[in-house]
Parts: sequence; structure tokens; C-alpha cells
Amino acid sequence: MKIDLPKLIFFLLIFTTIVTFLGRVHVLNDLATRGSDIKSLDGKVFGLSKENEELKEQIMLLSSLNTIKDKALAMGLIEDNSPEFLTSPVTASVPSGF
Repeated sequence: MKIDLPKLIFFLLIFTTIVTFLGRVHVLNDLATRGSDIKSLDGKVFGLSKENEELKEQIMLLSSLNTIKDKALAMGLIEDNSPEFLTSPVTASVPSGF
């Protein structure tokens, strides 16, 4: 049985071209559907970034000294305007049982 070499090369060339074309269509279709997923995720990232900035502002507001002072006064704590300081250094002693 004799194989005609030019026909075999032509058949392999056509077969390779068709397989390459179908592979390209598959890859492009896959990328097209992933593009919408990426766009959706970008929207979520933007929303979360905005929420993160708002939460940072809330943290700064709630941790400000004025807010803490107002909440302490609302709880019934009073402001001490005459603090007392120790004049001599305090030394710690260890009980004899240790």
C-alpha cells in the first residue's frame, strides 16, 4: 500500500488549521465570558474600597479625644483638673513567698 505524500501533507495541514481555528474560538469564548466576571469583581472591589474608606472615617471619628471625652461625661465620669503626681520614685517589692 503506497501513501501519497503530498495528499497526506495537505490533509494534515487542513486538519491542523481546523483544530487551531476551533481552539482559538474556544479560547476567545472563554475569555469573553471571563471579562464580564472581571468587570463584576472590579465593581465589588470599588464598592468595598469605598466602604473601607467610610469605616476608616468612622474609626477616626469614634477614636477622637473629643468623642471619648463626651462619652465619658455621658457615662457619669468627671474631668479631674487637679492631677496629683508622685514626687519620689516608687519601688516595687517582691513578697517573701516567691
